Amino acid sequence: MFYIVNSRQRSVPTDLALHHLQRTITEVGVAGVVPFESQQRVLAAQSLDIVKILNTEPTSPWLGRVQFPNEPKGPNHVIKERPLADSIGFILKDYTVTKQKTIRNNPRVLAEPLIDYWNALKDIFPDAFANPQEYAIQKSTGAYSLHMIFPRVFSSIESLDEKKWKDKMKEVLSSMFRDVVASTGFTNDSEFWNKKTGYPLAMGTSMKLMKALASLFLDNIPESD
Repeated sequence: MFYIVNSRQRSVPTDLALHHLQRTITEVGVAGVVPFESQQRVLAAQSLDIVKILNTEPTSPWLGRVQFPNEPKGPNHVIKERPLADSIGFILKDYTVTKQKTIRNNPRVLAEPLIDYWNALKDIFPDAFANPQEYAIQKSTGAYSLHMIFPRVFSSIESLDEKKWKDKMKEVLSSMFRDVVASTGFTNDSEFWNKKTGYPLAMGTSMKLMKALASLFLDNIPESD
């Protein structure tokens, strides 16, 4: 039976498998799946509800731009659900188990500041968001590298009034990008993210290059007061 099942079964697409894992987590809890699945995959499954909010919230720069499993790719789609969820998993990885549970029970705890975060980025790079197919900021490259630094950016302003989150994150990110271009000699506008002529790391698609880009950003985030 082991041979028959493993030699003849059709594998489940990765995107759909995440939904099965999410359902299993709901039924048996995180502790019930950790022995059988990688931590990153578990965190990605827990991020699916956050992705849904990002894709449906009217104020979100991701509104309608996420392609879900079994959904035909449309001209509005910029990124698939799985890599976006997986990139958010890197945020959860930085949090305590208690905070992860809080977000799992109420995804808006993370989704709402993420919307502010991406709206701050939209203000800084308007052309990249107006023409998302031509730029990498809302592709896997931008999603992973910018989510990897989100905990550091948000921790410096989280204690402020929620109404100030977007503007304060914009200040931090603007300062960060000014220092990045000063150290690299590259342009400080949307062209940084151009898929064909942008900064070399911003055109990369491997996890190694995306982590290198995140590291560059982290090195240039201003110290909090």
